[in-house]
Amino acid sequence: MAFNTLRHLIPTEPADRKLSKIEILRLAGSYITHLDNQLYTGDMEQPCLKKSDTVYKTSLCTFCWSTLKKK
Repeated sequence: MAFNTLRHLIPTEPADRKLSKIEILRLAGSYITHLDNQLYTGDMEQPCLKKSDTVYKTSLCTFCWSTLKKK
């Protein structure tokens, strides 16, 4: 039940994509980092590129990539 609840909070494409428990946990961690970067930088579209003290400086995270693809 907890995995189902967590799964519905993580944005994925397609939205109904099946994920294993480990994928849910990994994506949840990445999503938390992404949200933290949004708060830190104030950038709601690609915050992971702007946060200078992370490994995301030169690459897009899954969630920034998804935002970029929608444009």
